Amino acid sequence: MPVTVWTQPGCGPCYALKAALKGAGVAYVERDASTADAGAIAAWRANGWRTPIVEYAGGTFAGFHPANVARVIDTARLAR
Repeated sequence: MPVTVWTQPGCGPCYALKAALKGAGVAYVERDASTADAGAIAAWRANGWRTPIVEYAGGTFAGFHPANVARVIDTARLAR
């Protein structure tokens, strides 16, 4: 499963997350959160999630949390 990063313009945590993934050599697909399907947006809001939202083989999480970012990087490296 590829890493998908849902972002929005002007999102500082989004920029930080993308920089961390890029710096670690992790490929990702960036998506605009405003174009997600209505069901996904409703689920994110119900969970109180804000961008960035990351989907990867290990699960899904929202926000920029170093421990979560490290798990994405580790998972991506193991998949190589």
